[in-house]
Amino acid sequence: DLHSFPTRRSSDLLKVLTDPALFWGQWKLPTLAYNDPLWPKQEYWRGKVWAPANYLVFQGLKRYASPEQRNEFARSSVDLFMRNWTTKGVCGENYLSTDGSQSSDPNYTWGALLCLIGVEAIVDQTNDGKIVTATGLEGDLDLRNIPLGGKRYQVHVHGGQTVVTPEH
Repeated sequence: DLHSFPTRRSSDLLKVLTDPALFWGQWKLPTLAYNDPLWPKQEYWRGKVWAPANYLVFQGLKRYASPEQRNEFARSSVDLFMRNWTTKGVCGENYLSTDGSQSSDPNYTWGALLCLIGVEAIVDQTNDGKIVTATGLEGDLDLRNIPLGGKRYQVHVHGGQTVVTPEH
């Protein structure tokens, strides 16, 4: 049971994960720490950012990280995807953690998991069906057609508040 994960252990892990000298740089989350001798080579699973790995890490962050840490991770993940999507129209298999550029296959759908992290950071559903929303988000944002529990919703973020309403 993940909810029984010891607080000290999760705290220790978060300390390592959010250390800017190890993993918490501009482009989160490299598959090797920045101080690993193989990281500079950025060879496939050796230092690149992978959307599936980020998505799985985010599931843990939702349980154990602070809202600020979750929001920072989500924003970094979305920024990484969008900078490549808007400039080159690519949904990458992986991304270089050195400069955030798309690497390997440019048309690999799991890259879109980086955007799903952003959506789940704003609105999500718990295992028991409860809809949860983020608070304290900056800026204005409107999302439509968000599926939760077999229904579709509109999500509006304004003034740090998130409002979820059923689609009509």
